[in-house]
Amino acid sequence: MRRKGWSWRRAAIALGCSYTHLAHMLTGRRESAVLAARIDALPISEQPYRTSGFAAKREKAIL
Repeated sequence: MRRKGWSWRRAAIALGCSYTHLAHMLTGRRESAVLAARIDALPISEQPYRTSGFAAKREKAIL
């Protein structure tokens, strides 16, 4: 979701579910085929995801 520019909190609002439900689904604690399909259909965010300095350095190292 970060590659599309979405934070979990903003994505939860856009998807119409709670942050907790989305987090549980993304971490494997819950399963939801409907929510997974909605996540796949999310467009690239107009408001890019902002990372902290440490997270931004880590992202660059991974990519």
